[in-house]
Amino acid sequence: MFRRRTLLSSVLRVGFLSILVSAWAGSQRQQVVAQAQSKQQATLIEGVSAPAQFRIDIEGETESGRFGPLPAVLEIMLPQAGDSNPLLVALSMTAQTEAELVNGSIFWQSFTAGHPNQTEHFSQVTISDGQVHLHLHPSDDTLRSDVMWFTQITGTLAEAMLASDDSIRSGAVPTAGTLTFTVNGNQVSGEMQLTGVTDLGVSSTYQARFNGQRQ
Repeated sequence: MFRRRTLLSSVLRVGFLSILVSAWAGSQRQQVVAQAQSKQQATLIEGVSAPAQFRIDIEGETESGRFGPLPAVLEIMLPQAGDSNPLLVALSMTAQTEAELVNGSIFWQSFTAGHPNQTEHFSQVTISDGQVHLHLHPSDDTLRSDVMWFTQITGTLAEAMLASDDSIRSGAVPTAGTLTFTVNGNQVSGEMQLTGVTDLGVSSTYQARFNGQRQ
């Protein structure tokens, strides 16, 4: 029975993790878009310059333990068609291979134009006194594509999965979350707070701070 449950869990996890890997691949394409935008003349939106791109380091903790610093990119872009937010914000890891995605790796995009769930999978972006706030729009969808992160399975389940040559990396999607950051000249600093559930149905938490410099 345990073997059957493990097999079913593995099948579900493959599908879930494939979404996470797709998000990583999509983030690589998004960075190309951001680089193209960065050649445009910057626009000042409520005190925040866009487009802009920052190399950041993320440090924090999930239910699996502490992580970081992990290298990532924070992009501030002009909104896409259909996006009612004043800015489009995207945070992605700089990992060059899928194997480099570890506990604490995270992807967050405030809006994705043309996505079939673009009216549900998004974050509300507000700007106050030069500080940018992202508030996750609630969704009952267990396969969100706009925000997701990696944790690591621990304990006896991890031991069993390792014995079966299965990955102990686990993906998580949020049920609630916020991202806040401030740009000061060429510097950026911020924090993230998220709660959610993993692909194994386990509650997950994500708390992190980041800082970095404009590219």
